[in-house]
Amino acid sequence: MGLLLWGTTAVLGCSDPTLKRLNEIKGTVCACATLACADQALTSMPTAPARRIDKAQAIASEIFTCYSRLAKSGDAVPDEAPAPSAPAPAAMPTVPLEPTAPPTISPATR
Repeated sequence: MGLLLWGTTAVLGCSDPTLKRLNEIKGTVCACATLACADQALTSMPTAPARRIDKAQAIASEIFTCYSRLAKSGDAVPDEAPAPSAPAPAAMPTVPLEPTAPPTISPATR
């Protein structure tokens, strides 16, 4: 029984706190129904390096597979209602500018 528990711990990476945290984040992201939920979960990504980079990369790949599946899914609950689009501005009329003479300064205004 002890060997089975040790093997499970080694496989799941529970002996490495970074891998353990990545697995927790993966579970959260994959359970999210909105991108806002997934984005919030991703804000707590660990900054410490994992002891097993290959395992960390595999878990990160699974996290982003869940994230991209959510982003591409038409069934995903939108984070926010899309902002109503403003009507296009009316075209500005073009008025030809005619050259004008520079203002003159009269001797009385000096």
